[in-house]
Amino acid sequence: MWMLVNANGYTLAPDGGNFSALVMDGGQIVAVGATDDVRLQYGARVDRVYDAQGATVLPGFVDSHLHLAWLGMQMNMLDLARATSAEDVLAQVRQRASTLPSGAWVLGANWDENRIANRRMPSIAQLDRAAGGRPVMLRRVCGHVVFGNRYAYEQAGLGIHPANPSDGHFGRTPSGDIDGYAYEGATTLLERGIPAMSGSELERSIAAAIDSALASGITGVHSEDVRHVGSLYRTMDIYHRLQAQGKRLRVHQLVGFDALEEYGEWLVEQANKQPTIEELDWLETGAVKLFADGSLGGRTAFLQHPYHDAPTTRGTAIYTQEELNHRVAQVRKFGLPVAIHAIGDGALEIVLDAIASVPAVAQRDRVIHAEVASEPLIRRMAALCDRMIVDVQPRFAASDLPWVEGRLGLQRMPYVCAWKSMLNAGLYLCGGSDAPVEPIQPLLGIHAAITRRLPGTSGDGRFMNEGLTPYEAVKLFTHGPSYAIHREDRKGTIQSGWMADLTIVDTDISNSQQLEMIPRTCVLQTIVGGEIVYDRLR
Repeated sequence: MWMLVNANGYTLAPDGGNFSALVMDGGQIVAVGATDDVRLQYGARVDRVYDAQGATVLPGFVDSHLHLAWLGMQMNMLDLARATSAEDVLAQVRQRASTLPSGAWVLGANWDENRIANRRMPSIAQLDRAAGGRPVMLRRVCGHVVFGNRYAYEQAGLGIHPANPSDGHFGRTPSGDIDGYAYEGATTLLERGIPAMSGSELERSIAAAIDSALASGITGVHSEDVRHVGSLYRTMDIYHRLQAQGKRLRVHQLVGFDALEEYGEWLVEQANKQPTIEELDWLETGAVKLFADGSLGGRTAFLQHPYHDAPTTRGTAIYTQEELNHRVAQVRKFGLPVAIHAIGDGALEIVLDAIASVPAVAQRDRVIHAEVASEPLIRRMAALCDRMIVDVQPRFAASDLPWVEGRLGLQRMPYVCAWKSMLNAGLYLCGGSDAPVEPIQPLLGIHAAITRRLPGTSGDGRFMNEGLTPYEAVKLFTHGPSYAIHREDRKGTIQSGWMADLTIVDTDISNSQQLEMIPRTCVLQTIVGGEIVYDRLR
């Protein structure tokens, strides 16, 4: 049993408020209150006392939507986030290629044509020359578009005239040859040429991503890793091993629809094993993940009306209404909820129809992103709010809004990242980073939810009527993810009997006068299950 005192603490509980001390024992919070009162009651029984010295103590941050395995994998790839010209991209490819043996893949991520001069990436021929005969695959920041050279297409067995899959397409030159770009499901066909990672490589990658999460103040994640690791059993085995090695992070695993049959087998095994609620608090599975569309950046988000800057297309609907309904019904046969990616309003409409077409289950369905949502669609979501939650990514408001008007036109901009309207309509929201698409740090997401602009920029963000209060923004990353998985009675707030998951920072991020300090705020300690798992002061 140990005691934390002299804190600037926020319980975020409905009937709670501030506190300055708490006691933890056996991974749970035992008492919360004023320092003098808690000392008087528990001082003689605690083993140690930690003086917070006025630091701000919050319920442990939880990221409701990211990809830990993918994040770890990208740590060993070229990071093209700062590339501002085609030559920048080529220079990084040349440098990396010079360090690799002949035939090895040059892998990169995070390019964004909106940051590239004239919005022009290199040509496929330039990429061929820069790589010196090596295959190259560079993933766009959104994850829904990749750019590969001819050697990559050869290694994947696609050639220069590959057929388009039903759920994506390849970019073409006027003559019909590939131009290097692959969109949505076509990216999977190109990726199949990349040599698979070994189990030890995957384990090291995920371990590095966990370390990054803990250093960011994250105590738990809702991750989707099976499609990157290749198997649900393999994924869960890696996490079990890492947790046994001391990687203390709570993991709620979403499972892609392609692994549904394997997931069914897993559920039968788990029912026979009957894991305890305490075991599930550390590692469990949840909703089945589906994609209804792509991304606005890649013009593959499916819209109700054509793109403003590409009026011949509405984007890519991964499924027809009937196909999506059928898949959701298949998931329901296992008694499971769905978590469906929907960026565009056209995709959101299809998703709401699909969810409404099947009976509810005990766990909550979730719509992931809902980046473009008109008032009628928000009302439709609100009508389903007792059985679903909206999983939003606040950093999209900072990184996307500066260029999204070009995609959608000014008339549709009020519908973009309309989170305040969703809250006012009675919807429940949870917050994630979508890392590695956006930075993993929840503090950056909290800042974006409030200001709707990037750190270091001045003035108001776009459509500030949709900005959240500091309290609402922090709840996205604390109470919201717990509510999404029916754990709001055990975590997400600081109360006696709740799990002892805490994030301690050096700035009072609830103070509206210190908003510009939020991106520079330091995580001092991350506490999971009553144990300090990250300590900046050590």
